[in-house]
Amino acid sequence: MLEEKITYEYDFPLNIEIVELKEYPLHYQHDVEFIAVLQGSVEIKIGVGTYTLSSGSVFTVNAREVHGIYGKDTQNTVAFITLNTEFFSQKFPLLSNSAFRTYSENESDPRFTTLRESVFGILSLYLRRGINYKRNCIDETMELLDFMDKNFNLCAVNEDGLSVSPLHENLLILERMSRIIPYIYEHHAEKISLDDLAEEEHLSIYYLSHMIKTCTGLSFRDFLCYARVEFSEMYLLGTDMKINQIAREVGFSTTAYYEKFFERWFHRTPSEHRKEYLNKVLGPARPRQNRKVSVNTALSLIQQELSATHQKAYGLPAKQLKLFTKMNALERPLAKLTHTFEMEVSLSDYKRLGFMIFGELKKFDCSMINLKYTEAEQDSPELERFKGLLEENGYTVNLRRAYKEDIISGKSFGLDSIANLIYIFQRNILSSQPMAFKLMDGGDENVLLKSDNGLMTSSGIYKPAYYALLILQKMQGDLIAYEKNYAAVRIGTDNPSFIIVALNYDNSILRLCTGKSSMHETRDRLKKFRDELELNVTLNNITGSYSINKYSFTNPDTVFDFMARLDFPKTYSSAIDFDLNYYSIPKTDIYTDEIDGKLHLNFTVEGAGLQMAIIQPI
Repeated sequence: MLEEKITYEYDFPLNIEIVELKEYPLHYQHDVEFIAVLQGSVEIKIGVGTYTLSSGSVFTVNAREVHGIYGKDTQNTVAFITLNTEFFSQKFPLLSNSAFRTYSENESDPRFTTLRESVFGILSLYLRRGINYKRNCIDETMELLDFMDKNFNLCAVNEDGLSVSPLHENLLILERMSRIIPYIYEHHAEKISLDDLAEEEHLSIYYLSHMIKTCTGLSFRDFLCYARVEFSEMYLLGTDMKINQIAREVGFSTTAYYEKFFERWFHRTPSEHRKEYLNKVLGPARPRQNRKVSVNTALSLIQQELSATHQKAYGLPAKQLKLFTKMNALERPLAKLTHTFEMEVSLSDYKRLGFMIFGELKKFDCSMINLKYTEAEQDSPELERFKGLLEENGYTVNLRRAYKEDIISGKSFGLDSIANLIYIFQRNILSSQPMAFKLMDGGDENVLLKSDNGLMTSSGIYKPAYYALLILQKMQGDLIAYEKNYAAVRIGTDNPSFIIVALNYDNSILRLCTGKSSMHETRDRLKKFRDELELNVTLNNITGSYSINKYSFTNPDTVFDFMARLDFPKTYSSAIDFDLNYYSIPKTDIYTDEIDGKLHLNFTVEGAGLQMAIIQPI
């Protein structure tokens, strides 16, 4: 079984594995693969050469290249990123015939730094499983392939026969060779000549011949035979074809010619090579020997390869808080969370929302409605009608007179921002007392920011506070973990669900909601807070099929940030724009996972914000 077929998720054209490796016997794939060594060292036999890869190395394997990988150290960690060539060929049509080579005895030039950052960055995105992680991984892979095309899609053969990555500063030659070498690989079994290539590239035969020799270290004929010899290994070890049949299959005119070049590069005849390596092929008798590495261990190793610190805005270094925590799905509860809400509404709220107001109130399962009215509304039939509708919907209604001081703004504009989501959650997560909130801001519908404490603007746009209440309403059950930056709740007893929340903030963020601050002061404080929280959670004693819904609430996803980008106009309305709630909804992602005892989750919050994962059995 020399050929290994890779399976992919229907919506994700990458297959990513991180393992401790003992042996990965000889095999080939029809897809491009990146091999990154995170710890220790391994040896890879590919084509005519054997390469030693140490920690930090990134090696590429092209489609149909026979290769085997073997652990050199007692402890190593290796990451494999295999690309669904059919998917990525839509943008990179020559991908299946690429000649990527990223091995060099001297990796000091900047190309290798960019390569490592890109590959380790994709691994980090995948393991963290943040919001839209699949889409982000695909986008980063597209950029990586574009970079590979421009910098690594050519190879040179050194005096030892190793295929290495040459450094060439002439961008025009690089671009041409990135087409020529895939062309040779694609047509290696055909009778191609320098004339064919020269016509394809609109170059003279002499110039083309010189360029190939300079870049690859081999003449055109020798490089073509080198490619044919490498491809022949698939047939030698994967079929029982006779040597003369293989010679014709890969493009040699005679068996003697094939054997001559095979022996030149492999230092043995094709028959001798088949005899030596046939029992070293991947298959039932010689399976892959490796062990999966935990997500937290892999992330820790990857972070060692990526820069741990970088300068943020205002020239201040960002603080990075890394937390690793284990939670027990069967943990005895630290507390029982029960959250009840009272909601303040007004007749003007009803006039603006109509019957939609009952749908909004239902989301919070309110125990009491405080219906505020003005002196002019006190005896109006509309007030009585609205009160009757509330009571018909099962609410206990308490009429309260609204006084002038109740509707005066001038509080903190932090109440319109992401800071209020964090403040409400942090202040009320452990509370069992009824919580009173105001459904909507008052006043002019076209004035979106009023420093008022409603859950919605007076025009019906959801403010961050709205989502804070939704989160609290869902988090009712057994509190199994709680610290300043995270909380976890178990919901239900038989086959329970779980909600885990991560928060990133400091006291300056909370103060935006307790003291007075202007629009610009609120914007600047949120902008200056660039600290990063990385929370790695292992949830033990959980098994089965689960859906994992992740939500991210950050400053850019708020009506406050929308107005800040417009430099805070006093009023805003647009007849042709989308519903402004489009600009205030959180980023979301959903995936399924088969969990066998442990679930690993990563939360990364940059700047003030909150992330939440809802884990539900399927």
